[in-house]
Amino acid sequence: MEKRKAIEQLWQECFGDSETFVRFYFDRKYRDEDALLYEQDGKPTAAFLMLPYTIAWKGQSLKSAYISGACTQANARNQGIMGRLLQRGFQEMAKRGTELSFLIPAEEWLYGYYGKSGYTTVFYRQEEVWEDQTGQNEEAGETAIYTHAGEVPLEEIFPYFEKKLAERDCYVCHPREDFQTILGDLFLSGGKLFVIRREHICGMALAVQEGKGCKVKEICYDMPEDKEKLLHAVAVCWKNRRVVFRGREDKKGMPYGMARLIRVPEALETFARCYPSAEFAVEVEDRLLPGNNGVFYLREGHCTGTGHAVPQKMDVCELTQYLLTYQGICPYMNLMID
Repeated sequence: MEKRKAIEQLWQECFGDSETFVRFYFDRKYRDEDALLYEQDGKPTAAFLMLPYTIAWKGQSLKSAYISGACTQANARNQGIMGRLLQRGFQEMAKRGTELSFLIPAEEWLYGYYGKSGYTTVFYRQEEVWEDQTGQNEEAGETAIYTHAGEVPLEEIFPYFEKKLAERDCYVCHPREDFQTILGDLFLSGGKLFVIRREHICGMALAVQEGKGCKVKEICYDMPEDKEKLLHAVAVCWKNRRVVFRGREDKKGMPYGMARLIRVPEALETFARCYPSAEFAVEVEDRLLPGNNGVFYLREGHCTGTGHAVPQKMDVCELTQYLLTYQGICPYMNLMID
């Protein structure tokens, strides 16, 4: 069985996703070189994808990989297979020059599981509820609503989306092709894209109906009144007074995603460029990637292997947490089709 087919089969078995969604996702995201598959007795047993992404960090770029669809066949769990496959993935990512790996645990207990491999929680999400006070009989007004990819004016909407993301200090970037995949997934699930314009676009929201309610997966806007108009349009569209949306504020809410450093020297050099005034020394321990072990000195925007300061000891988990939340930053990740 070819590699892609084997992983698709395993994915459907473990996650229960529809064949339509799996085909859509793999057509858009799958490449053989980004997939790791473990076979036992000639049968596909565990797998995940290592999807290349960039994390923008205070004007610098962090070469990253998103672990997507990590799964193990039910009768092969609790045998350490996924742990070994992750270690293989770390080695492969390190060869590629990947500085950071990140993922979204599907269940709460998995935070502890991935923590054993050096991941730490750095992404949080805050969900809020908006209630429509204007009455359902009012029109959605100046908001345009898109339901199919072919009608979306991507040449206007994508630059606006990029601009709003770039207002944050640290965030996962979505290139144009990835944004098209996000919209494709939105429309496949019956969702809609809401856009407000005056002379130019001044707000957008990606929303879906969930059960008896509706949920905004992403909302960007220029003015508070634009946010109100977008949420009102969502409420009117699905005839529901309550809309759940992700709060825009960078405050810690519920744990959402985890990260792990893969190439410590390069990540520290990127950090030093982000914070040129930062000065410290660190002795790093990484039991899964010994190439990360060592003493590093940060000073005047650079990371070196020599210095005079007494180093502070950190394992890779502690160092990841320290760097990515430095000075209170809360990294932002969304729209990962999780």
